[in-house]
Amino acid sequence: MIAETLFAKNQEAVALLKLKPGDIVVRITEHEFDNELRQIEQEFVILSIQANGRVFFKGGNRQSAWLIQLQKKWPNDSVSLRMGLCK
Repeated sequence: MIAETLFAKNQEAVALLKLKPGDIVVRITEHEFDNELRQIEQEFVILSIQANGRVFFKGGNRQSAWLIQLQKKWPNDSVSLRMGLCK
C-alpha cells in the first residue's frame, strides 16, 4: 500500500513538474542538529529519471532522489514548484 502510494505520487510529480534530463532541480533535506531541525538545499542537474520516479544527478557519484523530494528551478524565475507527500 505504501509503495503504491509513493509510486502514484512520483507519477503525479512526473506529469506536473515535466522534468527531463538537463533540468536543474533543488533537493531539500531536513536534519536535526543540536535539537534544531535544519534544511539543506542542494542544486543538481538531472542525468536520468527511472520509470519508478527515481532521479539520478550528473556528477553526483550516483546521488539520487525521489521526484517528490525535488523542486524544479525555472529559468529566469525565482519560483519553484515542489511535490511533497504532506504539502
